[in-house]
Amino acid sequence: MNKYRRTIFLVTLLVVSLFVPVLFAQGAAESQTTPTVTEIEIWHRWSGAHEKIFLEMVDLFNANNASVKVVATSIPGQYADLLSRATAQIAAGNEPPALIASGYFLFDHTVRTFGGADLTKIGGKEAAEVFARFEPALLGLANLKGVQYGVPLAVSIQAFFYNAEIFKAAGLDPNTAPKTWAEVIEFGKIIKAKTGKEALFISTPDSWYMSALLESSGAPMLTDGRATFDTKDGIAAMEMWRKMYVDGLIPQVSYAEAQRAFQAGQIAMFGISSMNYGAMGQTMGDALKVAPMPSFDTKVKHQPAGGAGLIVTARSNADQKAAWEFVKFLATAPAMDIWVKTGYVSVMKDYKPLTDPRQQAAYDQLPYAISWTNWPGPRGLEAEGILAEWRDRILSGQTSAEEGLKKAAAAINAIIK
Repeated sequence: MNKYRRTIFLVTLLVVSLFVPVLFAQGAAESQTTPTVTEIEIWHRWSGAHEKIFLEMVDLFNANNASVKVVATSIPGQYADLLSRATAQIAAGNEPPALIASGYFLFDHTVRTFGGADLTKIGGKEAAEVFARFEPALLGLANLKGVQYGVPLAVSIQAFFYNAEIFKAAGLDPNTAPKTWAEVIEFGKIIKAKTGKEALFISTPDSWYMSALLESSGAPMLTDGRATFDTKDGIAAMEMWRKMYVDGLIPQVSYAEAQRAFQAGQIAMFGISSMNYGAMGQTMGDALKVAPMPSFDTKVKHQPAGGAGLIVTARSNADQKAAWEFVKFLATAPAMDIWVKTGYVSVMKDYKPLTDPRQQAAYDQLPYAISWTNWPGPRGLEAEGILAEWRDRILSGQTSAEEGLKKAAAAINAIIK
């Protein structure tokens, strides 16, 4: 090798020796600064406007979290439909989603079926601080036998909607709602006589409003693991509800038909979930008024909280940790500012934003909130169906309130453990 070529070789070697370490270092740095993204899925039952708002909240989380991506999947229908779909997923040999927004009354069934994870263990040192952000009574809705399997997400309470314009046409004060069920009946008769409109409807898509009526009448749904709603008070409450049909105060229509009729100004009053004020308010405007659920005279109300809590059903440690990040996000002001637009209330202890003054009626009733009955045992979902079936038989006149409640309680007690 001549002197010229040797010089070129040495210069090249020097350049390579200087830049190769730099390139390796840059690659190592990039690998260290580029986080691994864990993608997890959450199943829920919301559709339409509620799904849009939920996705807005999920998008905010994803935009501010570089290591976790949440994918939301809607299974439209009732909470039982959602769990049936998840059960089919397991039966097909697939893993459940990392998170399930399960109805509070199905928490026991969800945990038994899908193996809910203990959030206290997943959260570790952060758990106590995160749990402290939630309203204590609401956090308890997602606690089973002392284990925090989930956190509250969607929380609603039984409310009483009414059309102020129909009240005014009937000669009633449009700013005064009936405070007791006896007053509801009185108002209903006046409305029928003065306007010809249908008086009212009480929600029937599940046993939720029925449970509030029975509990508030003095008939507990469950005592020491047994169905105990077939008491004298419970029978009287169901007889009252049935008589509203017999007397023509409640029309023989479905829940969906009643919703449309109420929004169209054909039904004056509606016992319904507080969270519906948003969608109905857009249709009805100022005519929609929201009041607390009526009571049985002077008896203290006991109202099962409706909605859904978030249960971590992820199996792997990585997915559980990712799910915990979303749990933490829920208990923040930015998340709740978005979520309350659904009509559900804020789950936070010290932050309760209002999107509309009519939402205040829900917050005012939270002191009366109790857990929605979780029927024990693996057949809890079936127990819910039995209760709804016998309720419909009572309301349609196929059986008496006494026979219907007693047969429902006996059938449920035969399958729960």
